[in-house]
Amino acid sequence: MRDLQEYYNFWSPDESNYYLLQPVDRWVRRMARECWLRFTPTGDHDKDAREITRLCLQNKINPIRFNMGAWFVGSHYDELCRFHNIPEELTPNWSYCIKKFDKDKVLRALENYLMKFIQGDVFYF
Repeated sequence: MRDLQEYYNFWSPDESNYYLLQPVDRWVRRMARECWLRFTPTGDHDKDAREITRLCLQNKINPIRFNMGAWFVGSHYDELCRFHNIPEELTPNWSYCIKKFDKDKVLRALENYLMKFIQGDVFYF
């Protein structure tokens, strides 16, 4: 649902229902914790989704794109560490590794992913 909303803009989410487009897994929670030290995951999906959405909107961050980026980092964490030449023995140090990521490289990779999606190379329907 999140990706469909981002790419096709089917719905008009507002602050009261944006959280419905926030799939929250361990990586999204970890990334939110790194971005907002006052965020304390509860383990309750809806509560965490609402809080992450609130923090994103408060900081003028698109909640959907935050979620997509957090998911991307989490699902490709090992590859990203190798891509940024972070030694394997340092990968458990989440804060250190996030700080070593070159955001421009990650943004270029995300843009490439978006272009492939638009061209139909990803998520065939």
